[in-house]
Amino acid sequence: MWKKLAVICAALLGALCIASCMGPDQQTKVEESAPGPPLKIYCSFLPVYCFTANVITSRKNISLEVVIRDDMSNPSLCRVSEERAKEVAAADMLIINGLGIDAFLVDAVSKVNPNIKILDCSSGIEAFNLKNPSSSLNPYVWMSPRKAILQVRNIQKAIGEIDREGAKEINKQADKYVKILEGLGDSLDKAVKDASNRRVVLEGDIFDYLARDYGLEVVGNITLNKAERSNALESLKDLVTAQKVQAVFLEAGTAVSPQKEKALHEGLPLFYLATMQSGSTYPDAYDAMMKKNITFVKAALQGSR
Repeated sequence: MWKKLAVICAALLGALCIASCMGPDQQTKVEESAPGPPLKIYCSFLPVYCFTANVITSRKNISLEVVIRDDMSNPSLCRVSEERAKEVAAADMLIINGLGIDAFLVDAVSKVNPNIKILDCSSGIEAFNLKNPSSSLNPYVWMSPRKAILQVRNIQKAIGEIDREGAKEINKQADKYVKILEGLGDSLDKAVKDASNRRVVLEGDIFDYLARDYGLEVVGNITLNKAERSNALESLKDLVTAQKVQAVFLEAGTAVSPQKEKALHEGLPLFYLATMQSGSTYPDAYDAMMKKNITFVKAALQGSR
């Protein structure tokens, strides 16, 4: 009995001795990084918010908020009150998508605080517009997982610079999230490569980056506004037949009524993809919506026409 107690005490003393001899880095090995000063970051809208949330997921010293929760393609919804602009202007950083879509927010906030740190997470990404090649204002980069990865890397670098204590953990989480995005891209890439017919028609410029990055053959473009919808879809029938189009990708939410549209335009290969500009603010919201989009792309390209 006494021998056992002596052995236990000796072990405890040995452990204490080892701990006292360890350097500060070794003693705090369980901590990936120090807490760092409290930071407040705003993101312009949902995709940017999701990317940032995944990069800072373990950094409890960073408060994150999204400014616009509605569809950014609807100008009537893209408004920032003077009070809201002041809140954002007082933050440590505002992260925007760039390429024009959130310029109104930058203008409103910069009027309050011209020196606010703004990160354009599309910086370095070549703008691309199928319909108008000379245009540099196609903001839908996040619709392609490959471009989303570049946005995440820009966010990773910028936040690491203002939260130096957490740079190691930020890099770790960014790498982890990039692997998720790479997986989404691989699924999309396989869906297109496995298709015998990749000829598609796109709505507007929304899916340009996705189409180019993953090898879709775009043979037409259509913009469906409510006033001209019926005529546009009738013209689309001719294009689909003449060009042997496999799928027409439209923005989800543009359908007047799925049932009515199906009855009026039976036979058109219409597929609706989410633009991911609004919805849940869970960090995995982008991933979940992109998975659904990929499911629709697979269904569209694997169907027989």
